[in-house]
Amino acid sequence: MAISPGDGVARGWLEALAGAGVPGVVLREPGMVADEARGLVDRARALGLFVVAHTKTPDAHLLGADALHLPDDPHQATAVAHGRSCHDANGLQRAWADGAGYAFLSPVWAPTSKRAVSAPLGVDRFLALAGDRPVLALGGITALRLADLRRRGAYGGAFVATGLDPTRWRALAEVG
Repeated sequence: MAISPGDGVARGWLEALAGAGVPGVVLREPGMVADEARGLVDRARALGLFVVAHTKTPDAHLLGADALHLPDDPHQATAVAHGRSCHDANGLQRAWADGAGYAFLSPVWAPTSKRAVSAPLGVDRFLALAGDRPVLALGGITALRLADLRRRGAYGGAFVATGLDPTRWRALAEVG
C-alpha cells in the first residue's frame, strides 16, 4: 500500500501507482481542501485502487474512502472500517481493541521519507509483534526487504510514495 507524500502532488502519482500494480493508497494530505481530496478519492477508485483516507486529510471521514487511517492516538476512535499507525506493542493492542482491520507498524528500518522518531524495530521484533495479524511493515521498505518479510510470514508492507520512481513501485507491488 502506498502512502501519499502529503505535499499535494498526489494527483500525479495515482495513475503511476495503479499502473505499477499497487493495490491501494492512503491519502495523507493535510494541506488539501476537502473537495480536492474527494476528487482524489474518486480518481483512485476509478483506477481500481483501494482508498484509505488518513485523518490528517481534512474531512477524511466525509470523503467516501473505503476506510479511514488513524494515528497512534488512544483518544481517537471511530466506528467505521479503519486501520491505525502503531509503533510498539501497546499501539497494536489499542488498534485491535479499537476494532482496526489492519495496522502499520513502524519503523522497521530507518525511514527514507522523513526523520525517524524512534529506533528501528528490526525484522525479528516486527515479526514477533505482528504475529499472524494484518500488520504492514513501514519504514525503509525496499522490494528486497519486503520479499524477505513476506517469506518469513509477514502480511505485507507500505511505503511513502515520494522520491521513488514507478519501476520501484512495481517491484514493491510484485512482492506484495
